[in-house]
Amino acid sequence: MTVTTLLPQPDTRTGRDRLEVLTALISAPSFDPLFRPDIIKVPPNHPVYRWNCLSADCDRSTMGHGDLCSSHEMLWRDHRDRGGTRAEFLRTAPSVGPGDGVEQRTCGICPERPARHLTLELCQYHEFRWYNHRGRRDGDADFDSWLLDQHPLPGFHSCRVQVCPEVADSPLGLCFRHERRYRRHGRPGGATLPSQWGTRYGRRGLVAPVSYEDEHAFERWCASAVAVLRPAQVNLRGLHPLLQAEIKWGMFAYTQKAHGRWELVT
Repeated sequence: MTVTTLLPQPDTRTGRDRLEVLTALISAPSFDPLFRPDIIKVPPNHPVYRWNCLSADCDRSTMGHGDLCSSHEMLWRDHRDRGGTRAEFLRTAPSVGPGDGVEQRTCGICPERPARHLTLELCQYHEFRWYNHRGRRDGDADFDSWLLDQHPLPGFHSCRVQVCPEVADSPLGLCFRHERRYRRHGRPGGATLPSQWGTRYGRRGLVAPVSYEDEHAFERWCASAVAVLRPAQVNLRGLHPLLQAEIKWGMFAYTQKAHGRWELVT
């Protein structure tokens, strides 16, 4: 869940008083610390804000108002149509791997770089090296043995989008999803990397230069771009402090009474 818009609010005495009260309540020992950060990360199987699939060990988000991810929902319907029961399906449902919406993971070799291949947990550079290594051996290669010879590379720092908590995927300074969104928006400011920068610079341990048609336009895009949707996150960065406090208190207060499940994936 991403919260990104706020209508202008006058900084009235009433608003300041309300913020002071909410700040005190949020700082109290009885307040669940889960809801204090500006980026609230909801763990799997949360009793109120459950976002993950009901199938065991599945970290994909649920589909709509159901309790299964889209892949397991399709498998369940096929199982049901063949006369199977829900309990039997949940007990025997196969793994379908990580989904696109899961939280960014780090490369198992480069702790400062994001994993592009989520199953192998490899950054883009080491994913290329692994498949190249395996291809030279006609697919007969041991992954664990190959890992022993790999070395970590430095990362690209945090994503330059101001509300984004993720790390950059390339020297451009954007995480994978914001880089993809930047291209869809027509590349404001014309920020580009040299062609084949990974081969010409990255694999030689050099820093690839970034060129701009208008660097200020690129910076403005980074300042205004919205956060990417992560089902397990409520991103409050960039909001007015009063609105941040109201959402934090509201989410906590909802957990303190009898209720149904509140969907985060909206």
